[in-house]
Amino acid sequence: MSAGDGVYGLDAATGMVDWHLVTDAPVQSAPAIVGPTVYIGLPDGSLAAVDLKSGAVGWDTAIGRAITRAPAVADGLVFVGGEGGHFAAVRAADGIVAWRTELGAGAVGSPAVRDGVVYAPAGLGVDAGHVLSALSASDGAERWQFSTSGGQEVYVGAVGPELTYVVSQDGKVYALQQGSVAWVFDGGAPIGSVASLANGLLYVSVGSGDVIALDASSGIKRWAVNVAGDPGPAIAADGRLYVGTNVGVLAALAESSP
Repeated sequence: MSAGDGVYGLDAATGMVDWHLVTDAPVQSAPAIVGPTVYIGLPDGSLAAVDLKSGAVGWDTAIGRAITRAPAVADGLVFVGGEGGHFAAVRAADGIVAWRTELGAGAVGSPAVRDGVVYAPAGLGVDAGHVLSALSASDGAERWQFSTSGGQEVYVGAVGPELTYVVSQDGKVYALQQGSVAWVFDGGAPIGSVASLANGLLYVSVGSGDVIALDASSGIKRWAVNVAGDPGPAIAADGRLYVGTNVGVLAALAESSP
């Protein structure tokens, strides 16, 4: 758990603190947990690999400036970016940097990885340079880039076998095929959360309070439900969607219909 004074490991059954990794500034990055290891971006610009049970630091690698978004882990690499556009792939086993690249001004958002491609949004928190880059996971070579016509912030919504789904502060969902737009859905309000992809549907949380289910291949709206507050990501599990909002509401919805 990330907190104002570091990272805590809690006993899942009791909630008691098992370990505490102390930092000099608040930790904003969510952790990525793979097997017995927690990968966490730190405010000093480093990426740390921490033992899940003991909290012991296995390695600590400098990436650049403060890391504020969660890393992604795939194929033995940890992908992470920080303030100032710094982005890197780090070997999960020993913390050695496999490759680095620069994605421009502003912060790098949480990346996503699938089929040898890593998707990284950049330019967050600045006035320009809001771009989603698709990079080769093995060496960082650029495959393609995408930005909205108005230049608003973009985030990785979800990545499917054929399409990459991008959500934006312009209120739209973009389905991309190799960087070209396959379809666009206008949600009518800013979208800043990741989406969930399950059973052929894309679930999107919109700033207006709507949770919307879209046909993943066509973008056609299947249903929408309004919840109290600004909803976060809709998490699909066991036939239901679980959505938390900024006013303390937790809603459970059916995946197939509201």
